[in-house]
Amino acid sequence: MSRQTYIADGTTVRFYFSFPFFANHDISVKMDDAPPIKGYVVRGNAEDEGSGAEYPFNGGSIEFDKAPKIGTKIEIIREIQAIRNTDFQPTQPIEPVILNQEFNLMLDLLRQLTVRFNAIDAGNFADLVSKSEVLLGQLREVSGFATESDIELLQNQITQISNRPNGDPGAVEELRNMLEDLSAHVSSLMTIPADADYVVESSEPGATPWYRKYKSGWVEQGGDVTVSHPAMTSGSASFIYPVTMLSSNYHTNVTIVGGVAGWADGDTIFSTINANGGGVTHYGVSNVTNLRMKWEIKGMAV
Repeated sequence: MSRQTYIADGTTVRFYFSFPFFANHDISVKMDDAPPIKGYVVRGNAEDEGSGAEYPFNGGSIEFDKAPKIGTKIEIIREIQAIRNTDFQPTQPIEPVILNQEFNLMLDLLRQLTVRFNAIDAGNFADLVSKSEVLLGQLREVSGFATESDIELLQNQITQISNRPNGDPGAVEELRNMLEDLSAHVSSLMTIPADADYVVESSEPGATPWYRKYKSGWVEQGGDVTVSHPAMTSGSASFIYPVTMLSSNYHTNVTIVGGVAGWADGDTIFSTINANGGGVTHYGVSNVTNLRMKWEIKGMAV
């Protein structure tokens, strides 16, 4: 099978291909990986029969009545049909070129079938097993789907199929059917309801400050801050939010994590509340040189 791919520019109606073919019905066209379409004309570059050409046509083109939309993926494919192109008559002379082309058609058709059969071999089987690993990994990420023992049971079933002797005609088909069901189940579990609110953007794991932004615009963010706190006095520190809030009306929280040494008594508050940043202050006695705190805010972001 031969193919040539284009991306439509919105104005071109004629697309060329270079591979040879036997008849117009050997040429099919797909758009955006959908099933083959109709609505085009095939024009082949006819070979001179006197030259001993192996194919009746050496390349050609397809032409649409209307240019495909810009950005459309266009695939021109040669897929030989099991159809006789010549009907030799008992009393008529047989042209060697035509006869050779008919033999070539049969050989190319056999090559095409060989390619299809080879797709169901150990390599393709390995691809199916690899896909099963991906699907099982997705299942582990879907909260509430199943216990780990359920997933291990699926894994064992896949392993038993994959350990069958090479050439087992039912192994590939059984594994493919199993993965189709598994894939459909994963897709249904991972489908998000239209009214659900979910994280659309977040900081890298372990980053500080960190943030989580939801589809609705709600954001949760926080970080660490160190307050320089001499004994018997208050200490303050300010910081910039990774995500700007919609206003200064949002929920705040701050907790003491620890310090270099000693203890800290008194109140810790969010002393500054702005849309793009804030500040914390600790009031009270303390002999901690540098007081470390964690801050967190929740609310609507810009």
